Amino acid sequence: MSSNKVLKTIKDNKVEYIDLRFTDPRGKLQHLTIDSTAVDNDMLNDGVFF
Repeated sequence: MSSNKVLKTIKDNKVEYIDLRFTDPRGKLQHLTIDSTAVDNDMLNDGVFF
């Protein structure tokens, strides 16, 4: 799915929060919840560093 389509879906469905899920180096499932206003083309194309 393209980043433009993701942004349109977020806007059309009035999504408030995005939950990012990943595994840490030990293999444990982790997540980070962010406000949907923080999501943009750069984030979707380049990734998130935290």
